[in-house]
Amino acid sequence: MHVFSVSRSKGPGEGVAAASPEDDFLLSAARAYFLGGTDPAARLAVSGALDWSLIGEKAEAHGLLPLLMRQIEGGCPDAFPAAGLESLRRRFSGHELRMLLMARELIRLLDLLDARGLRAIPFKGPALAAFLYGDPAMRRSDDLDLLIREQDFWGVSEALESQGFLRHPPITRRQMAAYSRSECDMTFAHGASGLRVEVHWALVPPYHGQRIPAAQLWERLETAQFLDRTIPMLSAEDHLTALCLHAAKHMWRRLEWICGVVALLVRARPPDLELAFRRARSWGSERVLLLGLQLARELTGMTLPAQAPSRIQCTQSVEAVAREVWSGLFREATPGFVELTRFRLKLSDRLSDRIRYCVNRALLPSYEDLGCVQLPGPLSYLYFLVRPARLTFAWARGTFTRRGGRLVSGPAHPARKGSC
Repeated sequence: MHVFSVSRSKGPGEGVAAASPEDDFLLSAARAYFLGGTDPAARLAVSGALDWSLIGEKAEAHGLLPLLMRQIEGGCPDAFPAAGLESLRRRFSGHELRMLLMARELIRLLDLLDARGLRAIPFKGPALAAFLYGDPAMRRSDDLDLLIREQDFWGVSEALESQGFLRHPPITRRQMAAYSRSECDMTFAHGASGLRVEVHWALVPPYHGQRIPAAQLWERLETAQFLDRTIPMLSAEDHLTALCLHAAKHMWRRLEWICGVVALLVRARPPDLELAFRRARSWGSERVLLLGLQLARELTGMTLPAQAPSRIQCTQSVEAVAREVWSGLFREATPGFVELTRFRLKLSDRLSDRIRYCVNRALLPSYEDLGCVQLPGPLSYLYFLVRPARLTFAWARGTFTRRGGRLVSGPAHPARKGSC
């Protein structure tokens, strides 16, 4: 077992040029949390020029509000402006209430599925917060995530629909074979409460190129205490790579994802890095894992086992991609399809994975494609012709749309989220 330590040594992440004093404050709060409140050097520097309303917004956006409040309340709250601190406390109270309600709903849904003989592994959200920090409220969560066996999908779907959840997109059984060739999850939204549950049957979509045998994940589960019961969780090694894969999917645009890697590395039973490397390599995800470790080291100055830095140095692109992450961390603009594609290709271990990713993204149908044309089951393989035709048409319409006699670039209407 590896022992990880966090020190005050300054890494490249500490030198990152934050976009504002508020961003720099959040970075210092993240470091201070892992350095420990008893270290005077770890105390937060409070500047009178800080916009506390903006800090609250940014802390929520980056999932850092719980960590920030634990740091403030456990240290010296009197050093903070009363009005700013009260605003943060109100935000945090609302967050805690939401997470408590989501945690109880998660337990209810697990019991519901268990009663029907269906197993599910909670991950991300409040379950991951309990796994990493021992407190379900320590992470931001917009929905509940469940990992299931693919053959159980329709049973899980029926169970959720019996509780008022609606499947989105409303894929039929006939379309499911085509849908699952490119996607690995489906969202269920409750009609009354608006609560969303994401049901996953794999960690990454097939188009990513990385192949992660789901059966292996089920063979090496751990457990975690969650409210008043024990729940199954991915092993620490699998969770480490899963965290990095999820963050890489979104270009690491939330500071909490880097903190999550640090929290996993310093928990009481940290992952075995050598084992994690072997599994990540077999999945074609070693660069993804190395990037997560590099960002964790740069944020906190933590000491990693010798094999991690040596692997990072041998993989030249990892440090360059880490700089790209830091430079975009506090950007408000959402990464576009092209930017995301370039980023993901840089993290592909093998040329064959990069080729597979590009081919899959060009041909494998999304739910938008399935909604355009209804093909009978025996002809579902022809969806690979529908996608390039739809994308070409969308590009042409966006590029050559005329408004008031002027040629404009870009789509006439905002692209629907996930439409690519």
